Amino acid sequence: MDERRTVLLVGGDLMARARLEAAAREAGAELVIASRETLEAELVENRPAMVVLDLDAGGDRLLAALGRARARGLVPERVVGYFSHVDAALGQAAGAAGCEAMPRGRFWRSLAELLRGAG
Repeated sequence: MDERRTVLLVGGDLMARARLEAAAREAGAELVIASRETLEAELVENRPAMVVLDLDAGGDRLLAALGRARARGLVPERVVGYFSHVDAALGQAAGAAGCEAMPRGRFWRSLAELLRGAG
């Protein structure tokens, strides 16, 4: 793999994927898509600078997969997750799992800044 930074998105609907891909490209990064089932394999293969989690799509099972990957030392320092502002409990659970969790609106507003700090 070249020196290009990689951002790994776990989950995300097609619109979110397109927005993230455009923002990553603008920040000079490559976006790779994974599911919770392929999270560990993608972490090993791509060694991303940052992981972005669609917490609404993955919920507790995604956080469990993140925990397993973290226990194996596969997770980069920067893990950011976004969730619906009405699901504060999910945001708290993600924070407890070592994820920088933020409501979806704040995530999208700060995406360019987040990506600049990815690596």
